[in-house]
Amino acid sequence: MLRGVLFSLVLALAGCGGESGSVPVLQTFLLEAPAAPFHADMTATFLFEGTGPVAHFVGSVDGADFQTIQTPFEVAGLAPGQHSFEVCAVDASGTRDPTPATHTWNVEPDVDAVLVRTPPELTTSTSALFEFVSPHPDTVFEARIDGGNWTHVLSPLRLEGLEPGQHLLELRAAVPSGRMDETWATHQWIVRAIIDTAVDGAPAAFTREDTFELAFSSNVPGATFEARVDDGLFETVPSIVTLDGLGEGAHSFEVRALSPSGDADPTPTRIEWVCDLTQPDVAVTFPPPVSVVDAPTMNVCGTASDNAQVASVTVNGVAASSKDSFSTWQAEIPVKPGENKVDIVCTDAAGNVVEEASAATIRYSGTFLVNPISIDIDERGRRAYLVDRSRNAVIAVDLDTGQRSIVTDPNVGGGARIDRPARVAYDAVHDRLVLQNDWGGLSLVDLPDGRRTEFTPTGEALGHLSPRGLALHPNGTTLFASDHSAAGSSVRSIDLETGQCTVIFNSKRDSDSILETAAGLGWDAVHGRLLIVDPGKGMLVSMHPTTGAVKEVSGFDVGRGPSCKRPLLVTGLDAGAGAVFVLDGATNRTMEIDVATGDRTVVPLAGERIGNPEAIIWDGSEGRLLVTDIELDKVFEVDGDTGVARSLSGDTAGSGVVMDSVVFFGAAYSPARQKTYVTGMRTVHSIDRADGHRQLVSSRQRGSGTLDRTGPIEIDTRRDRALVIDTRRRALVAIDLDTGDRVDIADDAANKGNDQQGWIDFGIDEKRDKAVILTYERRLLAVDLKTGQLETLVDRVSTGMSYAERIAVDSARGCALILDRGNKKIVEVDLATGAESIFGRFSVIDARDIEVDPAGKRVLVVANNGLEQIPLATRVAQRIDGPGSFPRWADLLALDPDHGCVQIMCRGTGDSMGALFTIELETGARTMSSRR
Repeated sequence: MLRGVLFSLVLALAGCGGESGSVPVLQTFLLEAPAAPFHADMTATFLFEGTGPVAHFVGSVDGADFQTIQTPFEVAGLAPGQHSFEVCAVDASGTRDPTPATHTWNVEPDVDAVLVRTPPELTTSTSALFEFVSPHPDTVFEARIDGGNWTHVLSPLRLEGLEPGQHLLELRAAVPSGRMDETWATHQWIVRAIIDTAVDGAPAAFTREDTFELAFSSNVPGATFEARVDDGLFETVPSIVTLDGLGEGAHSFEVRALSPSGDADPTPTRIEWVCDLTQPDVAVTFPPPVSVVDAPTMNVCGTASDNAQVASVTVNGVAASSKDSFSTWQAEIPVKPGENKVDIVCTDAAGNVVEEASAATIRYSGTFLVNPISIDIDERGRRAYLVDRSRNAVIAVDLDTGQRSIVTDPNVGGGARIDRPARVAYDAVHDRLVLQNDWGGLSLVDLPDGRRTEFTPTGEALGHLSPRGLALHPNGTTLFASDHSAAGSSVRSIDLETGQCTVIFNSKRDSDSILETAAGLGWDAVHGRLLIVDPGKGMLVSMHPTTGAVKEVSGFDVGRGPSCKRPLLVTGLDAGAGAVFVLDGATNRTMEIDVATGDRTVVPLAGERIGNPEAIIWDGSEGRLLVTDIELDKVFEVDGDTGVARSLSGDTAGSGVVMDSVVFFGAAYSPARQKTYVTGMRTVHSIDRADGHRQLVSSRQRGSGTLDRTGPIEIDTRRDRALVIDTRRRALVAIDLDTGDRVDIADDAANKGNDQQGWIDFGIDEKRDKAVILTYERRLLAVDLKTGQLETLVDRVSTGMSYAERIAVDSARGCALILDRGNKKIVEVDLATGAESIFGRFSVIDARDIEVDPAGKRVLVVANNGLEQIPLATRVAQRIDGPGSFPRWADLLALDPDHGCVQIMCRGTGDSMGALFTIELETGARTMSSRR
């Protein structure tokens, strides 16, 4: 301070000379001011005094205007930096001291580190958080931990991974001017170890063991332990315990360590496990237990469940996949020719294993036969070649095993278009097939790749031809073909190298010939001639391959034995016996004809039944006939000596009643009985899902009551009975599924004379316990299934339709869905209001039936060319496809909700009639469950 110095100066001045009595001079003296050059205080205090006639003082801070002030004078809130102060005395007249007292100084905050947040002095945390500040704005901080090196730090400072024990943080501050905090901030604290518990020998989450040993340890020496089982009370236990006898189910075990000071582990170690001693359950939902497939792979689908958790499912060694922890699963397995057993192995998380040996049996003999109409064989290659007209294909049959494969079809082989092949001949010289199409055109098919080349003959043409027979000369170059057209019945010779076509016989040109209609023909290699049957005259004739000269070999005038009323086909010559074989279309008999005498003998067929033979050929290497059957879709071999017939190739599924000559009108599935019920003209048959066994349920010969003409069928699940429309009597009939007895529930007596009011289809509204009937006039009727009361719901569905004959009821949404197959649309009718709308459209051609799948929230539509689903959410048709061929003549749908499948009944009067196929809806996999 300046007080002593200034006071001495005043005394000295007072003693200086001057005239006695002169006027005193104003002078101002600072007695106290802030130290210079630095001052940490933001407040400054000044003491001052004056000499002479002082009336008051005025002062100025940092050059501001002078203001009257008093001593002591204080200035507060000073900003960092240089400051100045002036003060001068003022007399009564206002005269100021001409030499004010002045002072300059600098203000700078203290350089100090202040801790504002620290960890507790005693803690179990291995991390610590510090926050710190300094009065000086330009402060930088350095810290060191436990006496280590100083390190530049920022606030907040977090320390991690601290070891148990005592720790020290030291913090200091510095500023750019070089000033440094001389009194460091410090904090000392102790990290106390957390007692922890470890367990050895814990069981797996799922286990079959119910006894095991547990050992405990702790990070604190001398710790003791407490434990509890299944959330009971904690009890003191030794460091090793044995658990046993807890039984099956979910269990828990908790253990905690206690330190010698009594601290308990705040987070006891908890073990949870499931003791599972029960095998899982596994079941196959697809395919049916016994079925036939026509693809080398098969999607097997099923369900699985367990007390705890299913870990895996394998099918014939193939791991199944699942989207819902194996509640449902599927596996694509290879299928070898012949019979395949489906073996399932299901393992749960505890290691329990269940094996379902032979859970299903799948038979695979290659592609299905649908309509085999022509045949030729390669004896050396041991193969027969069949024309399957319905499938637009040529199929090879292994003559030893019966295994079938596609040689060429619209998807196999490529090359020229294949268009309804009718006749086939095997060319051994060039290892190829010659096909004659339904319209008379020719194709050459290379073996084994199946590639097709269109062959167009030149020379004598006869216009649009109808193929009757085909025979190939052993040279592989000359083809003989019999045809029929407006120009007459003819036999042509075609050179396969030059394309030259020569007519060697024409019924109009050669009107005097004994041959009128050339049908089936064959080559007699022994005599170098053609053999031709005339179905009109019932004759077998020979023809010279160049001149066309004809000679009767067998007929009314030549040969003895039963007459052949309408011979259709002739096979190659049995050289050993000197005979050919002819198929009599009038009697479906096969006749052997001696080519030397013309004598005729009926081949005495025995063994398996042949339904409707279409083509025959002689297999000389085995001494047998091969016969194609278009009713049973098979190839039979017939022993040349005994006549015993046996199926060589073709698929039969199921057993029981052979549903011959039945046109099917309806199909429905009973989940309770696991059977499909189908209606014929006046019959109801059942087909068991397990083995395809067929039974007659109701007919004129079985069961009481009236049934004139059976139509569509549905299952009344509440009463476990079938409901059938009698289309002739216009009645709804209930059929007892055990006895076959029939009882009318309701009929449309008021419209008996109006044929347009005929009933064509119906569905069951399970929610309202009613049957909803569609009539030809597109009326919707309802039958109360309790009372039989009949009422009209809609007088006429007005939405434009071209061909509506199928209806399904969506009970959950209270509407009927009418299939308009002509316009490829589905019309929805609200059953409460009658309001109509377009539900959606489908793309399958000539759709035949419709079903509602409430579980999948979709509508299903079937046609000959495929199965489609239309989800309720999108109303956009999606094809359901899978390996193998789609069943031909697929007409009737029956929903199997328990197995996520539909069953498709082929109801045609010919090909595949009565075949029942099962299709899994999610994968599109398909099998044949029943076929006569």
